[in-house]
Amino acid sequence: MTWFLKAELQVRHYWRKHWDFDKRSNKRASSSSLKGFFFFVSRLLLLLRDSKMVLCFCGNVAVVRTSWTSRNPGRRFYACPKMGSRCGFLGWFDPPTCQRSTVIIPGLLRTMNRYEVEVGQLKMCLLVSWVLFLLFVLFWK
Repeated sequence: MTWFLKAELQVRHYWRKHWDFDKRSNKRASSSSLKGFFFFVSRLLLLLRDSKMVLCFCGNVAVVRTSWTSRNPGRRFYACPKMGSRCGFLGWFDPPTCQRSTVIIPGLLRTMNRYEVEVGQLKMCLLVSWVLFLLFVLFWK
């Protein structure tokens, strides 16, 4: 999706919100809201041109998340900020990883998780040994 199409989504959303007929008075919005509309469009186009902002299908600014699946380990992607929404937007932030990294990274993650569990167990053993040492020192007479 090009930046222009993304800008068009934002413009349509703003148009529906501020320039449609007023349901109560059945009149169009005032000229001041038209000025606001053009100001909004110009600011939006400048933002989109000068930044790496990506809009999802809802019109929200997409967030960057990291995939930890076996097919795309550590690869970042754009997603809708509303978790579980029906938007379904997904765009890759990073280029595809090489085949070797899809084999190596999951193995490294498994090893790291195993070491984290072992460190937790060793910390618990150290805590128990300190408690036993303090009990021994305090009550030895």
